[in-house]
Amino acid sequence: MTLAWVELKRSYSGTYLGIFWRPLSATIVGLTLGLVYSIILQQPRGDYIPYVITGLVVWSFTSQLIIEGGKLFYANASQIKEVPLSYFSYIYKYLLRNSISLILSFMPVIIVLTYYGQIADSRFFQTIIGIIIVSINGFWISIVLGIATLHLKDLSELTANFMRLVFFITPVLWTPEMAGAKGEIIVYNPLFYYLDVIRSPLIGHEINGNSYAVTSIISIFGIVLAYFVYNKYRDKISFMV
Repeated sequence: MTLAWVELKRSYSGTYLGIFWRPLSATIVGLTLGLVYSIILQQPRGDYIPYVITGLVVWSFTSQLIIEGGKLFYANASQIKEVPLSYFSYIYKYLLRNSISLILSFMPVIIVLTYYGQIADSRFFQTIIGIIIVSINGFWISIVLGIATLHLKDLSELTANFMRLVFFITPVLWTPEMAGAKGEIIVYNPLFYYLDVIRSPLIGHEINGNSYAVTSIISIFGIVLAYFVYNKYRDKISFMV
């Protein structure tokens, strides 16, 4: 927790607002895109702006877990070579840092939901369950993708570009209903389900019937895969970074 907090503050060192740039950035981007696209797509602001700002915050959390997970080991190469810490320490640090960022980014979300009268419909317990599910996947992704990136450094850039592409085919700024019959394509996008288990209960929407099933199956498969990958390469990581 200490390492995660120090690293987060260091990323904003030299600024007057410090870590409060995180919620401020979420507010500026979320409200701007929400206002602009509510006009372009002719959507009621009271429903659309909370949907967009919440979606952007959750997407940022999910995508950062994936992108940073791939960089985990070589980003901490100097510490891994010099300090005899468990590799899980770096994984916990990265999960906690992103969780703190998510909590900070939720500040404008709560304000927006309160302003538009949707806070009473929020189901925070289900939202917490969704965050735990996504974090579990961040755990195994950091192991599998982190070790894979040690073999092929280009995976880091490929992952970042892949996430930028998937952003546009994931219902962050649009709803499946807006796409009509073609909106059914989201069932083939696993990131939709991770977005759904956090955002839907937070804004008072019903969670997709398949979201928990899909995320649970992927989580179990991922943990099993990470177990075998970690056991195979655990003794080689310090030489590969």
